Amino acid sequence: MDWLTKVLEGKSARGLVPAADVARIRQDIDRLDGLQPGLASETLRYIVSGENDSVLLTLQQHKLKLLHTLRSGQFGGWSSAGGWCAGRSSYILVPEAWRPAVLRRYAQVLAIGRAGQPWPKLPGTERSPAWFRTLLHEYGESWEALKHKNQTPIQGKPDIAEAPPFTVAKLADMLAEEGEDRLPILDAAFEQPDSRGASYFRRAGPQEMPDFEAFLRADPAARAADIARLSPLARATGLWALARLGLVDGP
Repeated sequence: MDWLTKVLEGKSARGLVPAADVARIRQDIDRLDGLQPGLASETLRYIVSGENDSVLLTLQQHKLKLLHTLRSGQFGGWSSAGGWCAGRSSYILVPEAWRPAVLRRYAQVLAIGRAGQPWPKLPGTERSPAWFRTLLHEYGESWEALKHKNQTPIQGKPDIAEAPPFTVAKLADMLAEEGEDRLPILDAAFEQPDSRGASYFRRAGPQEMPDFEAFLRADPAARAADIARLSPLARATGLWALARLGLVDGP
């Protein structure tokens, strides 16, 4: 694959994509050849290099079957112990190198398969792009599975000490790739689910990330303005969070 040689050996604006990371993504995506011969290679090419975005249209044509083809603990249901998907979970939690554009494109592919799956409810609302909500879902399931490593032993899982929690800074980095603002971070943090989704909300939301408070404190006026664009319930929750930190007078 000439494109893969170029990606592995040639520098891009954000640096190399390590071969180990490509291998992890391929481990997951290779299953797409069961839908259409060659589809896995074309999808991997888009994810890793950004070339061939027309493959997203092809994947849309297969979206009903895509859900089952890429089924994992995440797509197969919800468990208090999370869900681990070989290759995918390792790449999300412990990539060799941080490449926000690659992870974003990977999440775009996964979001096509996740569309229409009613449960578990994705973090946030339609104010946030589907790839962003899907990525939080995948992260939450993978992180929870890692914490329950002894309960769900799967070969290839890293030690939890090797997998630092995701951060708001990384989320902002991915949003910035296409010039999007940071509203999805607040949407996912403050849009409360029903009681059935409460446990999932705690495992996947930006509000649980170690730098969330610093994110709010960095620019309280901007955060308050963005919170004003959320649903009434999310606005109340968000303004209460700012008030609790002494950043506004109160909702």
